[in-house]
Amino acid sequence: MINKVILVGRVGQKETTTVKNGSLRCRTSIATHKNQINDDGSKRQITTWHKVDFFNKHAEVCDKYLLVGSIVGIEGEIFIGEYEKDGVKRKSYSITATNYPVFFPNGRKGEPANPEITHEENHEAPELWGRGYEKSIDGMDGDVPF
Repeated sequence: MINKVILVGRVGQKETTTVKNGSLRCRTSIATHKNQINDDGSKRQITTWHKVDFFNKHAEVCDKYLLVGSIVGIEGEIFIGEYEKDGVKRKSYSITATNYPVFFPNGRKGEPANPEITHEENHEAPELWGRGYEKSIDGMDGDVPF
């Protein structure tokens, strides 16, 4: 069985906290979108927000480098939480990241995804920029799903 999610989207708000077991957690939202053509021929963009949790060292990196609006790639697993509200059992869905985020340029040639990180830092700390991520998609058959 496989529980694996790959998202590429824009970073929304983030919050870093310490959870009950003492682990550091950085919770952020990632926006993905797709374009749709309606029956009348008009176009619209559908945006979906995903809750993503990073823990421990991954959370430290996210707290320091993730900026609202930056483009980032996330690899993780779907987590389903259950809770009760007003006597009704409910479920919440989130993604628990399994790797460091992969930072992408924001669309301007030569510009790093995060202006606080210089080109030199990018090469000095490749683990922050997706080392190993390429391996996870090399073996895929067919088109990349994004």
